[in-house]
Amino acid sequence: MPAAIVIIVPILEPIMVNPGIDPIHLGAVIVVDFVIGYITAPFGYNLFVIKTIT
Repeated sequence: MPAAIVIIVPILEPIMVNPGIDPIHLGAVIVVDFVIGYITAPFGYNLFVIKTIT
C-alpha cells in the first residue's frame, strides 16, 4: 500500500486540491479506497492473510 500511495497521491493531489477539496479529506478517501481494494477481489490480500492465520 505505501508504494501505491507514493505513486497515486502526487498525481491526484494537485488535481483535487486546486478546486478546493481539503487535503485531509482527500487523504482519508484515498486510504479508505485502498482498504476496500485490499479486502475485495481480485486482489484480496487480507483474505490470504486471514486464511493463513486460521
